[in-house]
Parts: sequence; C-alpha cells; structure tokens
Amino acid sequence: MRVTPLVWVSCGLVSLTLSVMMAGEWLFELVPNRDRQVFEYRRDLAESLAVQYSALAERDQIETVKFAMETLAKRIPDILSLALLQKSGTVVAQIGHHAQVWVQPPGEESTLEFLQVPIFSGDERWGVLQVAFRQVNVSGLQWFLTDPWMRFLAFVSIAGFVGYLFFMKRTLRQLDPSGIIPTRVKSALDALTQGVVMIDTRDFIVLVNDAFCQAVGKTVTSLIGSDLGTLSWRSPASSAKMLVHPWTEAIMDKQPKDGTPLLLSCPDG
Repeated sequence: MRVTPLVWVSCGLVSLTLSVMMAGEWLFELVPNRDRQVFEYRRDLAESLAVQYSALAERDQIETVKFAMETLAKRIPDILSLALLQKSGTVVAQIGHHAQVWVQPPGEESTLEFLQVPIFSGDERWGVLQVAFRQVNVSGLQWFLTDPWMRFLAFVSIAGFVGYLFFMKRTLRQLDPSGIIPTRVKSALDALTQGVVMIDTRDFIVLVNDAFCQAVGKTVTSLIGSDLGTLSWRSPASSAKMLVHPWTEAIMDKQPKDGTPLLLSCPDG
C-alpha cells in the first residue's frame, strides 16, 4: 500500500511533538516521576516510624513496638519486613523474615525497596530502622500499559496523528494552487474562451480559468477545493442528475474519456 505524503508529514509532526515533550521532561523534569514519589512517601513513612518506635523502645515497650509493626504490615501489604536494631546490631523488634529478605544498600543509603533510617539519642546514634518493601516485577508491556507517562505519550501520538492528518487535509483543500502556477501559464489559460478545470484523483478542483468561473457564475476561491461533481451536471439525453461523471470514470479506468456531452444548469438559467 502506497503511503501518501500527508501520512509521512503527519508522522513527522508527531515525532517532533514527542521529541519536544521528552526534551522538556529531560531538561526541566516537567512530568512527576512515579518512582521518586513512591520513594519519598516510603522515606517519610520510615522516618516517622523510626521516631515512634525508638521512643517506645527506650521505655522498654517492646511488645507495643511489635504490635505496631504487625498492624502496619497488615495495612500496607507492600511491606515484607521491619526490624528495629540497636547500634550494636542487636535486634530489638522485627516482623517477617527480615534476615532473609533484607539486602543491605551501600553505606547509609536507601533504595526504593530497602529503606534504612538512623535513630539518634541526643547526639549519639542509638540504632537504625530497616524496612523492606515488596519488589514489583512487571513486564515491558505491563509497564507500558500502567506507566502514566508512557500512556500519555501514546495518547498524544495517536490523537496527534489523527489531528494533524485531518487538519492538513482540510487546509490543503482550501489552498489556491494557482498561486504556484507561473503567471504566463495562468494568463494563457485565462485567455482561452473555453472553460478549463483541473481536478485531483478525488474529483476536487485544483485549478480553473476565468472562462469557467464566468460560465458557472462562481469565483475562483469558491471553486478551489470543491467537488466538481457537486455542480448541476446532467446528460443531454436525460434531465436527471448524473450519477457517475466522465472524469470520475476516467480516474477509475485510468483511461482518457472524451467526447462525452454534458449540460450544466447555470444560475442565469
């Protein structure tokens, strides 16, 4: 199937639009990052828990700490394990198989799945709270379908392509091709006493001379981009309006078709 220039131009405009959007995201971070938002939420949660658990542990309320951990894990299924450790490494309280689940990030850093919050008593370090979250493994297709940014880009691509194609089709139909016709050629056509009409493969008028405009009582601008068949053509043998015009047959058969008489009802009767 032959791809028309309009389709290529529409694809190019969509590519340009997506490039501008991705450049804006890369340079200015215009689109919220979901992983960053999740990490910040989990970090804030872990810091809040660290303050509460450390205060309870200092009062020897270990059972309360364990109960609070269990309640939290039930309400947030993404939590695999929690552990409150002293500076010496002694486990004060934990839930889940923390020793098997926990993967120590480098240094004091935290990752999206493994967060650690240091706890201080005055100026001295008391211990650390470690929280292990469930790792989400999604396929490429599932990630594409669920990621808001990718879904937005897909929507812009499809809607933009349809919009650009429709807009250019409508715009090109309204353009006057006579503007790119050499002056001497147009003058020669206008000098003819016979009407001359040029159409495209869809029967839309792309060029007319003055004689034809005067014959049908219409201006050049009103005829350009209109369907030649919408004029009141009829066969001399019948007063009924023609269903298939000779130029349409010529386009369909890809053969010249001449010598076909036609009548055209003009505004002056």
